[in-house]
Amino acid sequence: MKLVGNYVSHFVRRVAIPMHIYGIDFELVQASVATDQATIQKYNKLARIPSLILDDEFNQGVDLDDPDGGVAITGNIQRINLIAVTNET
Repeated sequence: MKLVGNYVSHFVRRVAIPMHIYGIDFELVQASVATDQATIQKYNKLARIPSLILDDEFNQGVDLDDPDGGVAITGNIQRINLIAVTNET
């Protein structure tokens, strides 16, 4: 599993910290929205971070800018355990 973004972003930290706490292994793909748009767009066509990429290369975008103040996870929600992690925090 890969998490695209960098720890400077509080949105990325908001995803990475619970993943660390719950022991979910992931690789951080260092990318900045300001300087690495092309890198981010390889993983997320909207060029937004954080983006979570599963090991089977099924794209899973995590959008923390949901208008209702929640976490919007796009794609097939049943495929990852991150929902349980974010709902408990």
